[in-house]
Amino acid sequence: MMTPLEQHYRRLLRLLPADYRQRWEEDMVATYLDEEEAAWAGVEDERERELAYLRHPPLRQVVSVLALAVRLHLAAPAAPGASLQARQWGQAVRQVARLGLLLPAATALNTPIWSPDGGTAAVLPGSELLAWRAQAGLWLLAYLLLATGQRRWARVFAPLALAATLVESATSAAGPWILGTAGYLISVGVPVIALLAWHGEVPAPSRRELLRWLLALPAAAAGLWVLGEQVARFALWTGPTTLLCLTAVGAAVVAAARRSRTWSLTALLLAAHAGAAAGLDLANLIIHSTAPIAQIYATAHVVAMLVLLLLVVSVRRQRRA
Repeated sequence: MMTPLEQHYRRLLRLLPADYRQRWEEDMVATYLDEEEAAWAGVEDERERELAYLRHPPLRQVVSVLALAVRLHLAAPAAPGASLQARQWGQAVRQVARLGLLLPAATALNTPIWSPDGGTAAVLPGSELLAWRAQAGLWLLAYLLLATGQRRWARVFAPLALAATLVESATSAAGPWILGTAGYLISVGVPVIALLAWHGEVPAPSRRELLRWLLALPAAAAGLWVLGEQVARFALWTGPTTLLCLTAVGAAVVAAARRSRTWSLTALLLAAHAGAAAGLDLANLIIHSTAPIAQIYATAHVVAMLVLLLLVVSVRRQRRA
């Protein structure tokens, strides 16, 4: 008869792909149960040993299964035995992480707070200016580490950048604008989570890939500067949601030009990401803003992302048919 502990193990292993689970589930469950039995073998109290089989799996085993699930579902390009779908999804999530980190890094490179005169530096108090500089520097460092293949350090500094952003947002955001702040945190938080796809089996970038993503940083910063200058003429703010929407559209264009399923998945993920952030922005503006142009602007973001989402999904279905 199956013990409660064994049931917990089998439920946990459902996170793994079906073909992998079908091949290795029995061996993994037996190994885990043997480890637990050995751990409690020295306990003299028989009641304690019986209660051990009613407990949940230890945290270390749960973490190991979660890490394995990430490696299998978001596989590296040349992972042995991985399905084509797992490799494509893995590459798409990694591109979301890289593009998502590129946006705050380019904003940090382009922002006027680095200048000692004028711009934001002239109006921010000393403590807030220091927080802005720390936040911008961490995002820039996280992207450069990821672009150069230092994924372990990127997975350290990107959460630090997100934490600095959370602290800065908590101290500067006004209460009524909490939805807008949540939208901003979603825009920068999702790429940090997507860094889980950069596991140990992902190879280091080639020289060509390294050069491409390093050059993307000043190019994106220059593009943001030009875009900001143009948008400012219409009294519209080019914030993270705008950049996400443009990035999703760009990914969709690349997917159409290359007929790439990986880029199609990337566009799909970016559209969902941008749509969530844009929806919060729209709700925030509807509740608190009285400027019609701002509401129209936010509504356009949501509609654009929904259209892009439906377009990518329809293209994918046509290719499967």
